[in-house]
Amino acid sequence: MSYGWERVLVIAPHSDDMELGCGGFVARMCAEGVAVTELIMATGDLIQSHRPEGTPISIRREEAQRAAEFLGVKAVEFAFTEESRLDTVPMARGTAAIQTMIDDLRPDAVLVPLPSAHQDHRWVHDCAVSALRPWRVGHSPTAILGYEYPLLFWGGYDLTEQTLYVDISQHMLTKITAVNVYQSQLRPGPLSASAVEVYCRQRGVECGAEFAERFKVIRMNV
Repeated sequence: MSYGWERVLVIAPHSDDMELGCGGFVARMCAEGVAVTELIMATGDLIQSHRPEGTPISIRREEAQRAAEFLGVKAVEFAFTEESRLDTVPMARGTAAIQTMIDDLRPDAVLVPLPSAHQDHRWVHDCAVSALRPWRVGHSPTAILGYEYPLLFWGGYDLTEQTLYVDISQHMLTKITAVNVYQSQLRPGPLSASAVEVYCRQRGVECGAEFAERFKVIRMNV
């Protein structure tokens, strides 16, 4: 399944997006011996409607580290602290952070978030596309896949073409376990562990598996 990949970089807007969007594929790759590194673009002190008392950056990062350990991720790196305010950071800085990681890590594949209605997701997607342009000087991965997010349905990406399904049936429990680490973020609705299970079951129905994740093939050289 991993196409001979040895190193993979996953770029996440926030410290729960990897688990929600591609945690099953990450767990599968790690089980197959692929060295996966996660780059989280924004973790910071956060106030949300379901947690008016706020969630400090220390909890956000501690949850990210524990969830990554469940999946088998080799390393977790953090870029910025402007969570939900990444649009205030110049894109040149975001692009440079991703380029530096790509050139240092030299991954065979990169998983990037597809743009959603959340401004941080759009900003990270645009920075990743800029950093991964094929004519830039520096390392060029052989594959770039865009991963979904449970709230992608509003203002999202066209997934009707160039679609890749990954069977995660044997790794669904690991994905849910990692998602459940984020007690500061889970709440009723699309960002609940039960909703994630339904989401992945639907993707499985679409491709003939029990559970699956769906990706947009942005670029793949084989």
